[in-house]
Amino acid sequence: MNGTDKVRLSDVFLPASKCTSKFTIFTYLYMIPLLMFAFFRLMKVFNVAYHYADIKAFYNVALHIPDKELQNYTWREIVHKVIEAQKEQNMCIHKLDLTELDIYQRILRTKNYLIALVNKSVLPTQFNIPFLGDVIYFSHGMKYNLNLLLFWGPWSPFENNWHLKPEYKQPGKRLELAQSMRKTISWVALINILLSPVIFTWQLIYKLCDNAQMVKNEPSVLSIRMWSLYSKIYLRHFNELDHELSARLSRAYVPAAKYLQSFAAPVSVIIAKNTMFFTSAIMVPILAMTIYDDSILSIEHMITILSGLSLLFLICRSLVDDDKE
Repeated sequence: MNGTDKVRLSDVFLPASKCTSKFTIFTYLYMIPLLMFAFFRLMKVFNVAYHYADIKAFYNVALHIPDKELQNYTWREIVHKVIEAQKEQNMCIHKLDLTELDIYQRILRTKNYLIALVNKSVLPTQFNIPFLGDVIYFSHGMKYNLNLLLFWGPWSPFENNWHLKPEYKQPGKRLELAQSMRKTISWVALINILLSPVIFTWQLIYKLCDNAQMVKNEPSVLSIRMWSLYSKIYLRHFNELDHELSARLSRAYVPAAKYLQSFAAPVSVIIAKNTMFFTSAIMVPILAMTIYDDSILSIEHMITILSGLSLLFLICRSLVDDDKE
């Protein structure tokens, strides 16, 4: 307090009892879902680690591939080893001989359904918004809810994430099952609405923690073009693995970016250029005055203002294409 003693970390942390005494009912409403989410995420980590241990044992024992040699194998070689292992160990009891197509379909059993739902326009991904027209919307949250409803949720049509339940193969029960699915979707939608403040807070914190350093060092990433989640599913072939899709989209990125550059957005460029001008008009006098008197930087929030203006300038600069003429 007297400005001479060194401040320690223990001085800036409140005791747990004093901290919780200031909690309100809204704090607990936020904390309970977040703690539940953290618990389920922890359980998921253990579940994934357990499955990874099984995969490791499968590669070591069944395929005779030690860990240190795995990086030297191509995917095609792995597939051939799985086919040979089937002949020796009869892992799949439904067929004596496996083919590459059998392996691909087994791995992509649920993703093929999702690809079909998008390609056949079964899922409502296109919406008409006033003044904007038709807009494609397919977020990660929507994909998570679809997977929960259709594939791995307790009410999904599939058993063990891949085997369709017998009642869904009976045409006479189609209407009954559709009504049941409608009720399930309504309940899931209601839960999403109730948890939307918590979900929004978590996503905001997660994005800030995940991208803060990247935005600080390379602000241009905020305007870089990326493949949307919808495009990744819409352009995906049936029985196409993740690494194959990633390689194909990487090869298509440059020509796709050149194609989109032909549709210039002059309004956004004009706004960006004017924003750059006004931010420069504020920053230049401040920086010039600091040369004469550096105490200007000690003014309250001056560093914050300069940092914010610099970030805004770099973002706008990335929106303006370089003149090649």
